[in-house]
Formats: sequence, structure tokens, C-alpha cells
Amino acid sequence: MRLETDSFLNFFLACKWRFKFMNKEKLEIYQLKKAQALVNFAYNNSKYFHKHFRGFNLKDVWSLPITNKKLMMENLSDYNTLGFTKHDMLNFCLEIEKTQSYNKRFYGYNLAMSSGTSGNKGIVITSPQEEKYLQAALFARFPLPRVLKIKWAFILRISTPAFNVSKFGQRLTYISQLNTLENIKDQLEELNPNILSAPPSMLQILAKEVNASRLNIKPKRIVSYAEVLSPDVKDELEQIFGVKVHQIYQCSEGPIAMSCKYASLHLNEDLIYVQTVGFDGQLTQPGEPT
Repeated sequence: MRLETDSFLNFFLACKWRFKFMNKEKLEIYQLKKAQALVNFAYNNSKYFHKHFRGFNLKDVWSLPITNKKLMMENLSDYNTLGFTKHDMLNFCLEIEKTQSYNKRFYGYNLAMSSGTSGNKGIVITSPQEEKYLQAALFARFPLPRVLKIKWAFILRISTPAFNVSKFGQRLTYISQLNTLENIKDQLEELNPNILSAPPSMLQILAKEVNASRLNIKPKRIVSYAEVLSPDVKDELEQIFGVKVHQIYQCSEGPIAMSCKYASLHLNEDLIYVQTVGFDGQLTQPGEPT
């Protein structure tokens, strides 16, 4: 498996292969193997998880005690496996947001604070190697428009160096949502993106500018993330831009789901493992509402 994550191209091809050829049985074996490796790493390298998993069977990963973002933030110094302190990480993230120096790294790692749409902000630590294969997964899974070169405008409040990509003639360009509307419009018209992605509230603002002929762009894909996309907003965006609205469901925990070419969300089940529970906290069975 190390071969996959050492190379953008290898991970890109592996993501394509897994999505196309893995059946349910192979996928479950793959998930278990990767989850066991992750649990062992956390147990041996994180003070928090060494205590959290003590006394449990580490191979029975789906029965281990759970954690959440609130617990992560409360125990951040012991939670991470790099020896970083919560104080230093929080100060770095706050300074980045204050100065908007989004290309600065924390001891070689990318450190960013999540948008907090779940009600709890989290800190995401990403190594350059992890950035490489997360980018590969995005390009492998997302239904890109049939154009020779991708010009993807990525609008969000926070940024990381991973949001600026230039590989094989394909470009992913970050635009800060904290800029003025006029500044954002100028950057978009200069880039002339064939993929426009932003939170739905920002997409609504840009759609109104397009509708009023104050913004001259014609993207072939619209992508929503970071906020809930309601059906009425989706319909409004599709009517103004004249294309389907796709979604990326990404959070601190990982890349949970992406749209297919028909704009329906699909779980990245080789990258994350999802368990659904009812109001009683018990796991729901396949086909049952959750």
C-alpha cells in the first residue's frame, strides 16, 4: 500500500481501479485491513488513543470506543501523533487567519482550522505526502468536464497549500472568500474557470452577479461544499448557470463523498468507513432509515 501514497499517479490509478473493480467482499477486506493499520498506528503513536483503546481488542476495530471533534479539540496535544501542542497549533491557525498567509506551514506540515459547519471547529494536520494523495483522489473521482485543461476556482474562507494545484496542465486555484466581492469577481474573470466551486451561499451571490451581467464567466461545472445545499438553492443555481450542481462532502475526518457524473453523492468507501446509527445510538441495518 505504501507504493500508492508515494506517488500522485499511483494513488490516482489505484482510486480509479478500486472504484471500478472492487466488489462488496473485496471492499470490506480492504477497509478492515486499512482500519486495523490506522488503529495500530494511533495506539502506538498517540497518547490519547493509547489510553482510549487500552483493554480493547485492536483487531475488532468496528467495536472500539468512538471519539468526536469536541474530544479531539479538548485533548489535541495528546491526540496528534507529531508531538505538537494545542497552544502552538491554535496560535498558528489564528495567526494564519488574521494575516491570511495561507501558504505558511507548521514545521513542514499544513495546518488549518475547519469551517465549523458541524458546530465544532477542528484542526486538520496534513503532511505534504497526504496532500499529494488527497489531490489524486479528487482528480480520480470527481467527474471533470470534457475539456483539455481544467481551470478550477476553489472559493472558501480557509485555505491550505493543497488548494493550489498545477499538475499535467490542470489547475486548481484558491480564491479567499474573505476578499471583497469585487476582488473575487476580478479574480474569477481573470481565471475564467471551467469549474466553479464554493459554499452554496457564495454561489448564490455569484449567480446573482452573473444573472445581472456583472460577472462574465461560463463554468461547465458548479460544485457546492462546506454548507448544506438546499433543493431550492440547487434549482436556482442550475437555472442561472445552466449546468448541474455537483457536491463534495469533505470534513475534518476526511473526503466522505463526491458527486458522480449524474450529480448524485457517492461515499468514498475505500477512503473512509461510515457507520449509521439511529436515535437510540444503535447501528442501523442496510435499507433502514437512520
